[in-house]
Amino acid sequence: MVYKIGIISDTHNFLHPKVHNIFKKVNQIFHAGDYGSEDVIIELNIIAPVVVVSGNMDSFKSYPTTAFSTLYGKRIYITHNIVNPLYLPKYILDDIERLKPDIVIFGHTHSRFFKKINNIYFINPGCANPKLARGKATVAIAWWETETDPDVNVEFYELK
Repeated sequence: MVYKIGIISDTHNFLHPKVHNIFKKVNQIFHAGDYGSEDVIIELNIIAPVVVVSGNMDSFKSYPTTAFSTLYGKRIYITHNIVNPLYLPKYILDDIERLKPDIVIFGHTHSRFFKKINNIYFINPGCANPKLARGKATVAIAWWETETDPDVNVEFYELK
């Protein structure tokens, strides 16, 4: 069985219509903050269950700034405010040391990113709002083959 998660960030009050089709076969969605409006989260929940964190632009902070989930054998940590995965804030380093995630999902930079660093996959799906994206607006899908599969694959999807 292939396990798939949809990864989205920086929607800033707008859910691109293509997201429904891109995420239609994912098991769960992770929104890495700056969702802007609860309507975005409600609409994503129609597609699949959503784990969401608040970002720096989410004024009403309905959700925590970090979250942790174990899904299909992978330990997943999600936050918004990572600028550079090589230079993490102390509170995130502490969380990573304590939780030992396989995957760290983040947003904030509006730039997509996927790299394995110190045996942890860092994924930023980029900005999903075409008006605010640096370059192309994107979302991502991550997947792995089995609960014991050590590899995580990621594909980015452009929202045109």
